[in-house]
Amino acid sequence: MPTLILYGSSYIERLRCHCDGDLCISGVNTVFFGRGGLRTDRMDQRFVRQAIATGAEFAFLHVGGNDISSTSTPREIFERIVELVSTFNNAGMKEVWVAEMITRGNFSKVPGLTKEAYECQRIRINQFLHKKFGKHFVQFKDNKYPTDYLQDLVNIQTSEQITVNTGMKKYMSRIRRTIASTQKH
Repeated sequence: MPTLILYGSSYIERLRCHCDGDLCISGVNTVFFGRGGLRTDRMDQRFVRQAIATGAEFAFLHVGGNDISSTSTPREIFERIVELVSTFNNAGMKEVWVAEMITRGNFSKVPGLTKEAYECQRIRINQFLHKKFGKHFVQFKDNKYPTDYLQDLVNIQTSEQITVNTGMKKYMSRIRRTIASTQKH
């Protein structure tokens, strides 16, 4: 059975908690490597090696959003993501998908960063990623801001008290569709 790793920041860790560590993709073993606050400019290489050590054939990455600051540039963040993808490809992974950086609305943990500055960088990074990775660039068009977000305006809604089709369910569904579509080929 092929193995898929999901690697990234709190979105991946929250997804793991939401689905109890199982994306329920028939014929695919899923292993989660999520860490809140994960940044590509301070990547823990042991964490990367642990992910590679699974021997996974596939990887889904959701990284880079925490890297955006008032002094960062889209090009440097993009290049670090490309380097991470290359690391996974060079380790023998057949396919690596890269998630778009999704919007957020709270920047209290990043001094000097505004929503406008974040959006400018986020959009530019996503353009670079889309151009580089094409069909391996995953967009989350079903997730709506701020409707599908928690009150912190950073994380995706997981509580079903508000709606049956939570932001996290939409996020999970998009990842499942992406992986399942490649299993058919």
